[in-house]
Amino acid sequence: MNPSIKGIATVALALLLTNPATPVVALPQTTNQPSTGARSQPLKDTLIVPGERVGPIARTTTKQDLVKGDRNNN
Repeated sequence: MNPSIKGIATVALALLLTNPATPVVALPQTTNQPSTGARSQPLKDTLIVPGERVGPIARTTTKQDLVKGDRNNN
C-alpha cells in the first residue's frame, strides 16, 4: 500500500474511532412573542400566459407595483 494512502487511512480511522457519532437533536425554542407571518388573499386571477403574465403579475410589473398591491390587500 502506498505510504501516503496508508497515512490518510490511518488518520481517517483514528478520527472515526476517537469521535463517536453523537446524534444531534434540535431543541424546541420557546418565545413569548407572537409570530409575524405574511397573510395572503385568495387569488382571483390565476391565468398563466407563458412569457406574458402569471396571474396579476406581468412582465412589466415593477417592485413598486408589488409593494403597492400588498398595501392594498392588508
